[in-house]
Amino acid sequence: MLRKPKTCNALVLGFDWFRGRNIIYHPNPSGLVAEELNGAQVDNCSIKGVVLRVSLDYLRRKLEKLLEIFKPDIVIGLGLHPLTDRPIIELVGYNLVYSETRDVDGLVFHEDISKTERKTYTIPIDIKGLLQYLREKGYSVRPGVSIGTFLCNYVAFTMYKYGFVEKKKALFIHIPPAGDLCLRMGIPPNKCIGVNYLKELVIDIIRYLGEAT
Repeated sequence: MLRKPKTCNALVLGFDWFRGRNIIYHPNPSGLVAEELNGAQVDNCSIKGVVLRVSLDYLRRKLEKLLEIFKPDIVIGLGLHPLTDRPIIELVGYNLVYSETRDVDGLVFHEDISKTERKTYTIPIDIKGLLQYLREKGYSVRPGVSIGTFLCNYVAFTMYKYGFVEKKKALFIHIPPAGDLCLRMGIPPNKCIGVNYLKELVIDIIRYLGEAT
């Protein structure tokens, strides 16, 4: 008798708009990808997409509860990096949230993410295998260790802790401006990627990680 393929749950997290120094980052392509993938199916993996507010208070109240409720086998976080020109897979989250730029609640912050946790959590996947797979698929991606200390780092640290404790797969990707946001930022179309490119990137990552669940 043929065995039914093991099912898996994937959680894709992106961010809503936020205000920079001289620009409002709207629409945020990370949130668009999460929104568009909500309810999708990739092979044996069902996807739940969630758009997060760019708010420390919101993340403190909601993020760990989301992980607890959905118990994903795979969790992928996406965050906008306005200065990069290609996706960066972040290798480490640090136990600090610090910003001189206000979040959407008007707050700045300088504090530990957790008073009781270790200083860092690293990405809980085979990063070399994933990078090779993605490059063979034609994606231009790179690993990074410069996630910063704003809310992307908060999400990555929390995700990587979840992956470590629960023995699940997690990764955070900093993505470049894409789609309509490029017009707002004055980026020429020939130097801008599409939101669909980012969506397909996430789908292929889920496909790769899902085969190993």
